[in-house]
Amino acid sequence: MSSGDRAPRPVGATTLDDLTRALAELRAWAGGPSYAALATRVGGLRSERGLRTGRPGKVTVYDCFRPGRRRLDGELYLDLVTVLGVPAGDLAHWLIPGAWANGV
Repeated sequence: MSSGDRAPRPVGATTLDDLTRALAELRAWAGGPSYAALATRVGGLRSERGLRTGRPGKVTVYDCFRPGRRRLDGELYLDLVTVLGVPAGDLAHWLIPGAWANGV
């Protein structure tokens, strides 16, 4: 991720597969951190917020990037978007409809 590059956005995403592709783009933009590293970052973010949900497993994180999903853990998805470096002002672009997510 270069300081001059803007974080990708899920422009035109209408399906969960579109969102998982956009999330994969965001991961690449962020330098391709491992799923284990992302799980650790999400755990730290949740600790900062005082949440008890804690650190997700790396397979759970990996599953968020896998196409073919019917639902997506909305909280984990937004936590991943956050730890991948999307500025707070751009998070609204990454919100997902409740019908696609559980936990939102």
